Amino acid sequence: MAYWLCVTSEDNWRVAGKRNVWGVADSFKGAIQRVRPRDKLVFYVMQTTRGKRIIPSRIIGIFKVVSELYRDLTKILRLMVASQLSRVELRLNLSKFLK
Repeated sequence: MAYWLCVTSEDNWRVAGKRNVWGVADSFKGAIQRVRPRDKLVFYVMQTTRGKRIIPSRIIGIFKVVSELYRDLTKILRLMVASQLSRVELRLNLSKFLK
């Protein structure tokens, strides 16, 4: 079992947590190809702002990988480009949900 750090935006974190799936564009395919079932993905959300309030960067959740890597073209992110994605399915392991 290995641990992988997934640096992402708050929007992408919400999608991963809601759909129990994590994916990357082809430019990051090399890293996700090494992810295996039972590995853990640690989600690190980058700093953002809400109005004038700064929301600091933080580790927000840990998921267990429960599938092999697969390809999927389904658009699940609002800003997703048309490139193919490599994805794995997840199961909640430990998480602090955003309000």
